[in-house]
Amino acid sequence: MRRVAMSVSFGLFLAILLNISAQQSASTTRRCRKNDQHNAVFGTKQPDDNTQQLLRSENIKVGPRQKKSTTYPFVYPEQGDIRGNITYIEASDRTADGKGGCVFLIEGGVGYDNVTLHFRTQKSLGMEFVVSIYGKPKQPS
Repeated sequence: MRRVAMSVSFGLFLAILLNISAQQSASTTRRCRKNDQHNAVFGTKQPDDNTQQLLRSENIKVGPRQKKSTTYPFVYPEQGDIRGNITYIEASDRTADGKGGCVFLIEGGVGYDNVTLHFRTQKSLGMEFVVSIYGKPKQPS
């Protein structure tokens, strides 16, 4: 019986470890390539839904660095933000010709009250994004 419990425990530990490793590699090691689609949309924006509103909008602009890529973290909420349950996230690439940056969802997102996005430029290039977070604001308590 003890042997079975140890096998199950080890198997569960291994499964959790592999899952964490796979999530980290998928979100942090992807490369930002030329001609990739750089816009990112998560969730759905309901035009007729009066309870959904803009929680935060930010322009992100990062200049080029010679022979290097640059990263930029975006975290919601920050002090002063309208807090709410996120229903829609849009990151629009304002750089033409596939030469902009890439965006990766790291934590939170639709259905949560927080989100962390990771922006990365292509090597030797800059980027410009407009990020909009929509959701249902929390009622003051």
